[in-house]
Amino acid sequence: MKTIRVVAAIIKARNKNGQPIIFATQRGYGEFKGGWEFSGGKIEEGDKT
Repeated sequence: MKTIRVVAAIIKARNKNGQPIIFATQRGYGEFKGGWEFSGGKIEEGDKT
């Protein structure tokens, strides 16, 4: 079985009204098109962790 190492970032902020918001990305392709996910990606060979 192939192992894929993945990282993600969850960014929380507050809007101008002081309400909490979380930044996410909506997929525009593939099997999960239209779904929401947190930013991140695969760790490639040579990347520093």
